[in-house]
Amino acid sequence: MIQGRNTNKVYLSERLHSDSLFSKTSANLIQVLDKHQISYGLLKSTKDIWCRDYMPLQVGKSKFVQFRYEPSYLEDESSIRSDPK
Repeated sequence: MIQGRNTNKVYLSERLHSDSLFSKTSANLIQVLDKHQISYGLLKSTKDIWCRDYMPLQVGKSKFVQFRYEPSYLEDESSIRSDPK
């Protein structure tokens, strides 16, 4: 697996940035990323803020693994689950 120190970009859900519940946290996080010159991108059209639920993990220079996040408590909640595609 690629260690954090070897990565070059952080991705955040755009919802984290645009939802008033999380906008202060998002602004603080972006300020820290900017301070340390860490590149970031905002993912559009996500239904929730938890990128870990739909983003692949980088395990090699050009190799990624996509896990399926399908908890039973979200079985009937497709409106709040982001499609990893």
